Amino acid sequence: MSQLGDRKVSIVISLFLKTRAVVGGSRDNPNNNTKLFDMCQNVMKYANSISNKNIQVFLGVNYTEDSDKKCLGYLKKESDRNQFITFVRRNNNLGGWSYGLFDYVFRQERDNGYDYFIFYEDDQVSKYGWDENVISNSIMTMEKNNEIGFFASIGVNKRDPFKRIGTCSAHNGTGMSSTKILGEVCDKWGQLNWSKVEGGFIHNGYGDKIQVTGLTRPQMVERALEFLPQYTEDVTSSYNRKVQAAFSEVDFTDSICKLGYGIYEEKGGPGGKGVLHWRTAK
Repeated sequence: MSQLGDRKVSIVISLFLKTRAVVGGSRDNPNNNTKLFDMCQNVMKYANSISNKNIQVFLGVNYTEDSDKKCLGYLKKESDRNQFITFVRRNNNLGGWSYGLFDYVFRQERDNGYDYFIFYEDDQVSKYGWDENVISNSIMTMEKNNEIGFFASIGVNKRDPFKRIGTCSAHNGTGMSSTKILGEVCDKWGQLNWSKVEGGFIHNGYGDKIQVTGLTRPQMVERALEFLPQYTEDVTSSYNRKVQAAFSEVDFTDSICKLGYGIYEEKGGPGGKGVLHWRTAK
C-alpha cells in the first residue's frame, strides 16, 4: 500500500529523438527509427501507468532540427490526453543531453511544491521505472536516513571515465533525490551538474575548465567506450559528445556527494540489501 501521503513527486524522463543506436540497434540498422518509436511507446506506457494526483511525469524532449517528427508528434499528442503528464521541449543546442534537461526541468519546477524528483533516461524506463509503491518505499528509506542524498535505481559507478580519484555517482544519473538536496546543489554551483564541450575544453558545473585536446582521438574514444559501453555505433565522429556525457553522468550525482551525502542502492533491485556509497576524496 502506498505511503506517499501528501508528498508530491516529479518524474523527469529525458528523451532524445534523433536517429541513433538504441538498445538492440545500431546506426546502420534500417529499423533504427522503428526501435526509437517503440521506445517512445514504452516510455508513454510507463507514464500512463501513473495515476496518483501527487505524482507528475515530465516528458522532457531534447530536440534538434533532425529530431524524429513522428515520435515528437506522438509524445505531444499522448501527453495532452493525460493530466498527470507534462510535455517539455528543450533545444538540445543548449548542451547537456539528459543531464542538461534534468537541470532545466528541476529549476523550472523547483518552487512548485514538489518534494522529490526522479530522473530517467528514455531507454531506462521500461526496465527500471518505479511504480508508486517503490517510490513510496524509497522515500521512506531516504527520510529515515538523512545521510542519503540520492537513491540510485540501477547501481553506482565504480570508476570515473577520466580516472579522477574519489568520485561517487549513480549509473546514468538514474534515481531519486529530494528537492531540498537538489536545491543545495543549485545554490552552491548554480545548476545541477552537467558538462559542455567547447573549444577543446570540458566546462563542468563546478566551474572547472578541463582541457581534452591533449588526448588523442583514440584515447578519448577508448575512455568514452570504457565508461559508456552501451554505445555500439562508431564513436570516432562524435567522441566529444561521448566524453561530455561521461563527465555529466558522473558529476550529476557526484556533486551531491561533494556536499557530504551518500548514494544509496538496493543490491539486486527494489527490496534488495541496501548499501550506502560515499565519495573517497574531498
